[in-house]
Amino acid sequence: MQNLTIRQATPNDVELISTLGSKTFYDTFSGTCTIADMNFVLDKFFNKNQVAQELKDEKDNFFIAFDEQNQALGYYRIKLQHDHPFDALNNFNSIELKRLYCINEAKGKGVAKALMNHAF
Repeated sequence: MQNLTIRQATPNDVELISTLGSKTFYDTFSGTCTIADMNFVLDKFFNKNQVAQELKDEKDNFFIAFDEQNQALGYYRIKLQHDHPFDALNNFNSIELKRLYCINEAKGKGVAKALMNHAF
């Protein structure tokens, strides 16, 4: 996709991340679980308070892809990890790609690839 811009989200992007996250999660996983399970995930992980807390965490980073009309097409979330579930890893810094989603209209147009390349 031409003229794609990727920028880091700020605390001012709570509404955008909440809305974009809910839409892309729903579009991706709709039909794979019960409506109750879907609503649980959307309510728990994509509500504005949860997103605001994540955006305040300096180890938690969101990056949003925009087209030339400034429409958000997708995003990824990457988090620096210092506390690991396995003691053997505690001496290593690592990152976790927690999410990478695109709106349906952007699928197959290189947006996810651009987001992944940006993450690398």
